[in-house]
Amino acid sequence: MRLGAEISSGENIAFAHTNSHSFIPLYGVAWKFMGNMNFFTRFPADVNNSGLINPYLFIIFTLTNKIFLRADGNLFYMQYPLIYPDKSTANRYLGFENDLSYNYKISPAIDMQGGFSYLLPTASMELLNKVKDAQRIPVWSYLMISFKPRVFSWTRTHSMFRNNL
Repeated sequence: MRLGAEISSGENIAFAHTNSHSFIPLYGVAWKFMGNMNFFTRFPADVNNSGLINPYLFIIFTLTNKIFLRADGNLFYMQYPLIYPDKSTANRYLGFENDLSYNYKISPAIDMQGGFSYLLPTASMELLNKVKDAQRIPVWSYLMISFKPRVFSWTRTHSMFRNNL
């Protein structure tokens, strides 16, 4: 299990700022801890410069030596509330994303992975233009088969120059 939180600082848009307080992650690493659906990958644009707080819980379960299950839960909160057009403030809670996945090692060279993700958004997520209707649940799934053959293997004992040394 891994329990943690990622906090990307932002700005309270209710006040004018001369300096930026928005955090910009380097090298595109935002996808690593913020869910498989990638709702938040470009900072500070994806959160309207308001910052993001993401507590998460990752649970990895080894069923057998070939089958692994994983469940990732992410809660998304704004650091500062967004403002509706009527000047009222929105709820800081944006939603919950759950990522369920499995990995089956068929052989040392073949892996099969699959996953299913969904987001339970709130009306505040609509203000970020991440979902059009908070009543609809976005889902995403995948199936991937990886083949990693060992094409060449070179050791000193198998070297054709062994007898010439």
